[in-house]
Amino acid sequence: MSLHPRSASDCRSRSIPTKAQPAGLAATTSATYVPTASGLEIHPIDGSSSVHPGAVTAAAAFGASGENVVAFGSGAKVTLATVNGTSLKVLTEISDNRGEILVLAFSKDGNLLASGDVSRVSDDLY
Repeated sequence: MSLHPRSASDCRSRSIPTKAQPAGLAATTSATYVPTASGLEIHPIDGSSSVHPGAVTAAAAFGASGENVVAFGSGAKVTLATVNGTSLKVLTEISDNRGEILVLAFSKDGNLLASGDVSRVSDDLY
């Protein structure tokens, strides 16, 4: 997997080795989050990394005011957590989806998280 900066003046990219096949990708200005069959991989921009075990099928991230929040799906459960470096602090777990989570996305302001499973799409305020 490669990271490419948005600014045209900085055209360098870097590769991130993953532990397993990526199922998706989410990013903030301070880290990249990769859902894999091995777990949620966190790759901060400082080059460190960690894997939080358990198969993860989707991820979404939101960063504002110095705080990063990541949502990740495992089976029919969505976990919402804050991230500090490579550490996660679970805020809540939502288990009302009907099937395996396939996609997650935060609204632009981070107040709304949409989740899509194999049978429907729902939106929740967190």
